[in-house]
Amino acid sequence: MTDSSIDRTPATKPANSAGNTTSSTAGNTPDGAPEATNGPQTRTESRPNTPQPSLLLRLLVRLYPRRLRERYGQDLIQLHQQLASDSRSSDGDGDGDADADGDTGGRGISDGHALSNHNAQSNAGPAKNHKHGTNGRSETHRKQGGERSRGSWQAILDTLVDAPAAHWAELRRTLSPPQPLNTSEPGTSAPGTNAPGTSEPVRHRLIFDNLQRDLTVAVRALARRPGWTCLVIATLAIGLGGVAAMWTVVDDVLLKPLPYAEPARLLQLVGTEDGELKIGATVAFLDVMDWREQNEAFEDISAYDEWNPILTGSGDPVRLDAAQVNSGFFEILGVEPRAGRFFLAEEDVDGNDAVVVLSSTLWRSRFNADPDAIGRSILLNGSPHVIVGVTKSTFEDPGLSGRFESAELWRPLGYGGVEDNRLPNRGSESYVAIGRLKQDVNIEAAQAEIGTIAARLELEYPRSNTGRGVALVPIKDRLLGDVRGTLVLLLIAMACLLAIALLNIANLTLGRSTERVDELAVRASLGAGRMALLRPALAEGMLFGLAGGVAAVALAQPLLGKILTLATAELPRAERIIIDPKTAVAIVVCAILVGAVCAALPALSITRGAFNVQSRSRTSVGRSTLQLRTGLIAAEVAIALVLLTSGAVLARSLLNLQHTDAGIDPRGVLTFDLSPPGADYEGVPELDAYYAQVFEGLRAIPGVRKVATVNIIPLSGGFDGNGLMVPGQPSDDEDGEWSIEVRTVTPDYFSAIGTQLSAGRGIEHADRASSAPVVVINQTAKERFWPDADPLGAQIKVAGSDAVIVGVVADTKHLALDEPAPFQAYLSRSQGLVPWQVRRQSVVLRVDGDPLNADLGLVPQVRDAVWAVDGNIPLANLRSLQSVVNQTVSKDMLRAALVGAFALVAIGLSVIGSYGVTSYAVTLRRRELALRMALGARQARVLRDVVRQAAQPALIGLALGIGGSWLAVRLLAGFLHQVEGQALIGPLLAPLFLAVVVIASLGPARRATQIEPMIALREE
Repeated sequence: MTDSSIDRTPATKPANSAGNTTSSTAGNTPDGAPEATNGPQTRTESRPNTPQPSLLLRLLVRLYPRRLRERYGQDLIQLHQQLASDSRSSDGDGDGDADADGDTGGRGISDGHALSNHNAQSNAGPAKNHKHGTNGRSETHRKQGGERSRGSWQAILDTLVDAPAAHWAELRRTLSPPQPLNTSEPGTSAPGTNAPGTSEPVRHRLIFDNLQRDLTVAVRALARRPGWTCLVIATLAIGLGGVAAMWTVVDDVLLKPLPYAEPARLLQLVGTEDGELKIGATVAFLDVMDWREQNEAFEDISAYDEWNPILTGSGDPVRLDAAQVNSGFFEILGVEPRAGRFFLAEEDVDGNDAVVVLSSTLWRSRFNADPDAIGRSILLNGSPHVIVGVTKSTFEDPGLSGRFESAELWRPLGYGGVEDNRLPNRGSESYVAIGRLKQDVNIEAAQAEIGTIAARLELEYPRSNTGRGVALVPIKDRLLGDVRGTLVLLLIAMACLLAIALLNIANLTLGRSTERVDELAVRASLGAGRMALLRPALAEGMLFGLAGGVAAVALAQPLLGKILTLATAELPRAERIIIDPKTAVAIVVCAILVGAVCAALPALSITRGAFNVQSRSRTSVGRSTLQLRTGLIAAEVAIALVLLTSGAVLARSLLNLQHTDAGIDPRGVLTFDLSPPGADYEGVPELDAYYAQVFEGLRAIPGVRKVATVNIIPLSGGFDGNGLMVPGQPSDDEDGEWSIEVRTVTPDYFSAIGTQLSAGRGIEHADRASSAPVVVINQTAKERFWPDADPLGAQIKVAGSDAVIVGVVADTKHLALDEPAPFQAYLSRSQGLVPWQVRRQSVVLRVDGDPLNADLGLVPQVRDAVWAVDGNIPLANLRSLQSVVNQTVSKDMLRAALVGAFALVAIGLSVIGSYGVTSYAVTLRRRELALRMALGARQARVLRDVVRQAAQPALIGLALGIGGSWLAVRLLAGFLHQVEGQALIGPLLAPLFLAVVVIASLGPARRATQIEPMIALREE
């Protein structure tokens, strides 16, 4: 066979030992093109004075398909070289030695694809399968025979255009069925046989055709049963969508490492008392300094304290969530600044600490990401501070205090960062400490060393440090707290729901496979193999699995949003949790696998054994399938009852917790924080004057009934423990002091917050700095120290000051609703007995109606009244007191809501499964029921018989579920509050569950009683 596009003489050479022939142009082959090819070949004669192929020509040839390059690479290079030669030698008259090549110069490199056409003919059939032979563009070039000098650039252009067409032709040839070959060509097979090497493409083509046909049939089959298809897809979406949402939360919160360098070496130093870990801020500043100086196990240790300065002079005044840290804090976390620098050691001392580092968010929102902000002075609490650095946008403050998730600003802690009257007090454990272990030190060795230092401090400072220890806890464990247990519980509940969903899908596909017994028998009789019988089921399973996976991904994001809405207060960085692409792809892949397995296994069970499907009756197969489906329903009911019992127990616990007497009435109460800066309000008289003006403006707002302040709102998470000394009743401590929670309040506080006065009076306007100090105690303190006496008039020492008891009030909950009330003392803010409590106050307003109702317009009026006195003092944490109370039960609400929702969905799936099994059983028994009714059986008897058959798997499942419920309630004991008789909840819910299942089976049962005997028998 000759090709007019190149100058060569057909010549068949005997094969060498490898079966190859060698081209006469050896040494000119391109990279990747072998010098010898298999089979009979033609030899290309070397063109005299032809330049050696350049790197550009080699690269151009490599754009063509591999097979084309291996067989005709040298010829393609010669075509490029001929074009280049024509460009140099042609004088524009259309003549040149290209004529000797059969119009090659006129056609250009595009006709080089005729070589590929030749390759296609010798391997896979006629050239009609290729677009790159003598195509329309080549015909046009032949008509333009005089335009042969197009140059190398035209060769490049042709290659870029033609190489993709060559690849497409190669792909089509691979997928095309074998064609009869022309036996007149050398090297071809005999007529009617395939060319060598075509078995693999044929097999690929057959697989492709079979897959396409199976998918088409599967789409039609699913479309014929839209109800069944939608039910399976919805079940998959619910099960996998819920798993995707919960897994995303668990992965982001529990599994992903913290965004710091080598987070495993980050430890929090937690204070202990008698070996028990304390909660919240637990260490003293001076203790941290001693640990920092005396240890050898840590690279560095830093104290951490929350700070809420007021930023003014840069837009509206705003109160910031900020932190005070030692120099080295950022180095401990292993982060670098985005701009500027972090703190220097010399700035971590009193007098040099008026410098700050901004978060990237604050830098953008308040300073418009101005690079010149570094070195600028800003006002914090009325005092100038210099910006020395900005953190990266990816940096997240660990929020060690627990009062906020991430700080917006940092300043050195030093001595200037702490109130003077707290710093020397080694007993004030109001700080958090964090450290980074050295590379070669393990946590056990560090714990031993830090314990030794703590024991030494206990001997040096027995008054404050007796019984005080320190424990090293991985920072992630400390930050997560008990949210780990909640997430694990929810993940287990979601896994149970997924199990029910999968059982339901298996149930549905079992029925679908049984319906195809006749079809399988016919196809098996015609000689279909097992794989041919399974392919339709596999195709259906993959299709509804794909649809279910996509629906699951679509459902997962809104479900995740609902979860995060419930758990915003409990989950760190909740606003950043999203369904990532990897999770979405994994869910879709899992759905496809689940669909394929659930669809194929029932079909495989039908075709197993001796593979005599045609000899097996539909009834026998249906009855065996019915037994399996009944077992699946029993498992669904058991799991659903466990979930229902768990949800009921958690809901009951939540209700008990919400009805706990907190000692306050949160309805109709609005609260917000004010913190006048010390630069403008130095002492108690100035603060009294400021609050008096604020109160006057707030009382003028319509609907406001009471106005007062307190340093810490109940149940807000804050605390301030101080010493209490009761004459004649010393404590076991060396100094004889008891620990008591101190609140500094103004008159009308108890009536504003809804706390009942038990005896005496509350704080009044007459209780000022010029009068004798007074104190009001709570009922718990009264019962402990004066159980049988009247405490009014008794003198005690609170926070180092003598005061006279003038009243007793009801207990108010301190940190949580399920914790006992501590000893509490209420002091007058105007008397200033605890100086650090008088500046930052929470305002409490009791109003008519919902304080956050936009129609009332209360919030704007409150803001205007406050800013009318001083527009530089922002309102922070503006919220209703009811939201504060709700936040304390957020974890319980999250657990009860999600487990309850999972339980309801599980019940729905179980009922659907029971309904399907009952309908299927009625279909199988159609002939039997028709005979019985023809013989005189009453409809009530048939109805009762069908319902009893439907109730049997439910009874088995309920029996198993009662045992599982008892175990589940015991495992949930740590999450429950005041729930008695938990073990009886499962047996009490079982009859209700059974009633639901029976009601669901009434529909198929009623249809069974309406069977016309003659019609049913005629159908059989």
